[in-house]
Amino acid sequence: LLQIAPNCSKIAPNCSKIAPFCSNVLKKQVNSNQCLHCLKEFSRKSNLRKHLKTCKEKLETEQTALSEMENKIIELQDTICKQSSLINNTTNNNNTNNNTNNNTTNTNNSHNNNNNNDNSINIHINNYGSENMDYIKKGELTKLLTGAFHVGTRLPAMDTLWVEGPMARCVEDLALMLDAGVGYQADDPLSFDQSHISFVDHLTEGDAPARVAFSPDLGIVPMAPEVAHICGAAMGHFTGMGVEVTADAPDFTGVLEAFQSLRAVLFATLMAPILEQNRARIAPEIIGNIERGLKIDPAQIFAAERVRIALYQKMLTFFESHDFLICPAASIPPFPVEQRFVTEIDGKPCATYIDWFAITFALTMTACPVVSVPCGFTATGLPVGVQIVGKPRGEAALLRAARQFEQSLGLAKQLPINPHSGRGVISGR
Repeated sequence: LLQIAPNCSKIAPNCSKIAPFCSNVLKKQVNSNQCLHCLKEFSRKSNLRKHLKTCKEKLETEQTALSEMENKIIELQDTICKQSSLINNTTNNNNTNNNTNNNTTNTNNSHNNNNNNDNSINIHINNYGSENMDYIKKGELTKLLTGAFHVGTRLPAMDTLWVEGPMARCVEDLALMLDAGVGYQADDPLSFDQSHISFVDHLTEGDAPARVAFSPDLGIVPMAPEVAHICGAAMGHFTGMGVEVTADAPDFTGVLEAFQSLRAVLFATLMAPILEQNRARIAPEIIGNIERGLKIDPAQIFAAERVRIALYQKMLTFFESHDFLICPAASIPPFPVEQRFVTEIDGKPCATYIDWFAITFALTMTACPVVSVPCGFTATGLPVGVQIVGKPRGEAALLRAARQFEQSLGLAKQLPINPHSGRGVISGR
């Protein structure tokens, strides 16, 4: 909407000029036996004149409707701009139904739809990686990161940690949406043209991957045993497709600490001016993020970038022997809407309010495309998903593998899902 509304507001004024133009044409066509508006022909001038009057009235009605539409679009654009300016610091920390694509500020948003089991797929696209994690009606997400899709107008153009992207019900819908949204955007210098690739066409081309690696925690995050079990069991679907599944994940040591430093710098860059004017309106967790960024030592930034560079090299080495890396999409299932955030995972205290989906941060730092797909449900019917990491610029192959996995699971056929009573019974419709 942020990108559509401005364009629509430019189109509407042009449309509102059409009707007066057509009105002038009507005055000039009296000497003809054909209505130039609807191309209808008349044998008598008198009948044509009566018809022209009707056409003129219709055009005037259309002009009025177009003007009203233009005003509504402008109002919508103003509303969107006002709301989006607060998304990163106030609204999303207490909003129970918003589904924006942002890990850093929507930590309460991500789990606040726990009265619905819609297992919708959420897709994110970015240049080098993105901090993204949110549930769509409590459903696990699918996300994709690639510079083929620009970051959006409210995010910093040079940022490589954050992006807003489309959502989809299934991988096939995702591919179609990506085909419509990819391409170079002048205000995003990291975007690039990818018009020669059709993600939809690539979904059915090629075989299943040969070798993938699965890690229940990447060696760096606590993980709820039930989530780890569900995700691990889902790897049987890859095995069933003839794919070799190993445990040879790259070393992610130090990655979360590096991400936290870079994230703090991003928060300070974006929100320091807002903090000065709206401190009382901003959630304390966000204030803490901003102030941490303001206090970052240059040496911490240097160290964080070195970790990110080293991790990318590790990923390149990993992809020499594997097609994809797979891990859970979050450390816990969705939790009660009344709970602001998670304070412990599997008995281990959380250091920050975002620890429960910190496993997504690690993949942000890889600079690789990621797609997160539903893979099952807990005993109480809560959704669980896995993240699949592909090779750099390997979005087409990643989507194809995700679709194969999705079809093997068969969960897409159950969507959308009605709310349930919490007894583990999922009712489809």
